[in-house]
Amino acid sequence: MNNQILAIGMAVTLTSLVSTDSHADGDLYGNITLTSDYLFRGVSQTQGEPALQGDLGWANDSGFYVGTWASNVDGFADVEWDFYAGYDISLAHATTLNLTAQYYTYHGRGISGADYAEVYVGLTQELDNMSVGARVEFAPEYFGEDTRQAYFKLFGSIPLARAWSVDAHIGRLNFSDNALAGQPDTTDWMLGISYAHDPVTVTAAFADTNWDECGSDCNANAILAVGLDF
Repeated sequence: MNNQILAIGMAVTLTSLVSTDSHADGDLYGNITLTSDYLFRGVSQTQGEPALQGDLGWANDSGFYVGTWASNVDGFADVEWDFYAGYDISLAHATTLNLTAQYYTYHGRGISGADYAEVYVGLTQELDNMSVGARVEFAPEYFGEDTRQAYFKLFGSIPLARAWSVDAHIGRLNFSDNALAGQPDTTDWMLGISYAHDPVTVTAAFADTNWDECGSDCNANAILAVGLDF
């Protein structure tokens, strides 16, 4: 399906969902984050430079949410501006099913045709002293190219004393056509520690990939981020 047609369809669907009585009551949420580097699946999107990012959305008690997220990028575009919608569905035994659709758009530097849609399906399990989860992310036309992309991710979080937590993930990225994607199938991982004191969250993390030929953008990176919720 053409990405532009899919984006229009998502917009119409979201408008109709928000307009129904079942979604009449909800809350706005937002976040502004300054990070020393913008990493996406272990790869720097800002060539190792800082990024200013913002998230604005709406959610209600049914688990439905819709929003938009943006960040500066470097090297291939100037701005990434994304749109998303999804549901969090509570299941038995403290398990949550997440379904999300997201549309990535890129602007500046004469870039065109790189916008693409992606869908996520994930499960999160809350345990006594930690949470663990798994997620699959699929794009039929990665960066507007005729190649399918699937990303498989395992993640976990352990809360510590006094608002501290340790977070980690490992992911595997696969393509149907590596030449069109412009990169090989890769594995990335991240280990970080966060301190949250509402409305501020400070995170320090270390991430790496096995894509050695990519250079410094894909090698081991340490990041520091400060986020403000509102």
